[in-house]
Amino acid sequence: MLKKREKEVFINLLANARMPDKHIAKLLETTQPTVTRVRQKLERNGYIKGYRPVVDLQKVGMNFVGITLFRISDFSKTEEIKRIVVPELRKMPEIVLVAEGEGMGKTSLIVSLHKDFREFEEMMILIRKRFGKHMEDIEQFIFSTNRIYKDLSVEGAIINFLKSE
Repeated sequence: MLKKREKEVFINLLANARMPDKHIAKLLETTQPTVTRVRQKLERNGYIKGYRPVVDLQKVGMNFVGITLFRISDFSKTEEIKRIVVPELRKMPEIVLVAEGEGMGKTSLIVSLHKDFREFEEMMILIRKRFGKHMEDIEQFIFSTNRIYKDLSVEGAIINFLKSE
């Protein structure tokens, strides 16, 4: 559980990670060393894992998103299959999210970014060749990045949650 001052600093960093500690201190009517100590504590304790830029996917040539849902083929070997498949999927740079869950009869999810459909198709061929025996009932949802109407951003949800505590 975060203390009041930690929560205030965290909310400001979520809103603008590039905001200098001095500016946050002024907003919170405290000192810059206090804000720096709190930020470092948030980093040390894993609340903040790093700082990333928000990228325009189309400007860097990432025009295509693929969401792949599937079910692990042998539930009795789920843990063994995860030990084999997940580390390999995490190594693939085009894959931005791998998750396990439940819904629509599926147990796993992959989200990937690509230049075009051909790249997505090549990735899926590779995945099917390497891990196909562990995957079944594969379904995909694909879309162009110019059809994204709200970027994936967790900061707003976290700020809302922290303010409601």
